Amino acid sequence: MIENRIVKTELIKWREIKPLQPDNLKHIFNYKYIEDSILTHGFSMPFFVWQNGNDIFAVDGHSRIEVLNNLENVPEQLPATFINAKDRKEAIEILLEVFNQKSNPIANEVLTEWVEIEQISVNVQSLNVKIEESYYSPIITPTTNYSEITKEEIKKEAEKLANQMLKSRKIIECICPDCGTEFEIDA
Repeated sequence: MIENRIVKTELIKWREIKPLQPDNLKHIFNYKYIEDSILTHGFSMPFFVWQNGNDIFAVDGHSRIEVLNNLENVPEQLPATFINAKDRKEAIEILLEVFNQKSNPIANEVLTEWVEIEQISVNVQSLNVKIEESYYSPIITPTTNYSEITKEEIKKEAEKLANQMLKSRKIIECICPDCGTEFEIDA
C-alpha cells in the first residue's frame, strides 16, 4: 500500500522555517523568474515542511523563502504542507528524492558532502536532478547589494567565476544583477 505522507496544510510563520539543506546546495539561476512569478500570481504553492518538535524545516521552498525575504508586503503567515518523516535522515531523503525534481542545478560537491555528513543512503547518480560543478561566489549572488562592494571586487569575482565556467565547457544560464536580463554563457 502506498503511504500517504501528507499530515496537514495550514498557515505558518514562514520566516521561522529552518533550512533542511545547506544554503549553497542549489544555484538559484531562476531567482528573477521566481520573484516575477510571486509578484504576478501571488504565493500560489505552499511550502512543504517537516516538523521536528517545535522546529519546522523546509523540505521544498528554499528558493521561494530566499526571494520572499527580499520582497516587501509579504504576509506574516503563508501556507505550508506538513509531511510525515520519522527523523531528519528520512526528511532529507524525501527532500532529495521527491522534491528535487526541478530545474535549479545542484552543486555536486555540496550534495556529496551533505549526504556523507548526514549519513544518508541515497544514490546521488540515480537522483533525477541537474547536477553541476559549483560556481558559488560569496560576493555575487541574486541578493547582492552592489552598492556595498567595489567594482574591482565584482570584476575579480566575475572573472573567477567565468574561468571556472570555461573550464567545465557547459552552457550556463545567467541573470544580469543590474537589469535582470537572462542570458546564456557557452562556457
